[in-house]
Amino acid sequence: MEGGFADHADFYARGPYRRFMQERRVVGSNSVAAFWAEQPAGNYPDPAFQNALLYLSLKGAREAAFDWGAGRWRGRWRAGDLTLVPPQSHSDVTLCERHSFLAICLPDDLVGDLEPCGSLFAAPFRDDLAAELCRTLWAEAASTHQHGRLFVDHAIGCLMARLGALGQHRCPRNSQPMLSARVMRELREYIETHCGEDLAIADLAVIAGCRSSRFNDLFRNTTGTSPYRFVVRARLDRARHLLATDRGRSISEIATDCGFSSQSHLTGAYQKAFGETPGWTRRVMAGR
Repeated sequence: MEGGFADHADFYARGPYRRFMQERRVVGSNSVAAFWAEQPAGNYPDPAFQNALLYLSLKGAREAAFDWGAGRWRGRWRAGDLTLVPPQSHSDVTLCERHSFLAICLPDDLVGDLEPCGSLFAAPFRDDLAAELCRTLWAEAASTHQHGRLFVDHAIGCLMARLGALGQHRCPRNSQPMLSARVMRELREYIETHCGEDLAIADLAVIAGCRSSRFNDLFRNTTGTSPYRFVVRARLDRARHLLATDRGRSISEIATDCGFSSQSHLTGAYQKAFGETPGWTRRVMAGR
């Protein structure tokens, strides 16, 4: 748990976005949490949790930007679009107008089923079956004539299998070798835990179980970016989270804690990544 929150649904129910939460439901033997939220235009950084999260857009936006740790995507977020947030990943969302979505917190014990889904983390995608399964789970949680836990557990299993099939379908058959989803989870966890330290390629290569020279290629094939840029992004995401949640620390202290040499170093990188200064983010988040 991060910040005392059990999962994304709990974060929306009790955290800084609680006024956007419309309804929260729980369904199935594993008590899978689902929630419906409506938000105005703005930027919404979320902490990392054990579970993966599947969004179904109910009301999209003409301009949107997403980053689940696999690089920043920009474009139009349409009603019916799905977005998949990997486990143990800080996320950052910016939308230009009021929007709404249904979110399913995918069960922790089924995260292994998402191994083939790396390609789905990079951008929104569409699939009628996966969207209908999300709506079915939501409706079943509120139904007074429920089909029972066996039906719900089967629907959750079908959803996980469908996501896995979509991920495999999107991977080219002759694709370059990549790091597994398990290794990427371990790397993300290590980087997020140690992002304030002086990290080295050799340290990350040990986690991946390969030589440093090989690691660079595998990492770029998997994420589309270099280890250096990935670490910088993790530091920026961490700084953004602290700016929004830790009012007791100054921007200078946050810069140092997140691995930046100075406040000006953080400000330059932050403005380039998010189009705003750390001070502006702190003021806006404080006003929520």
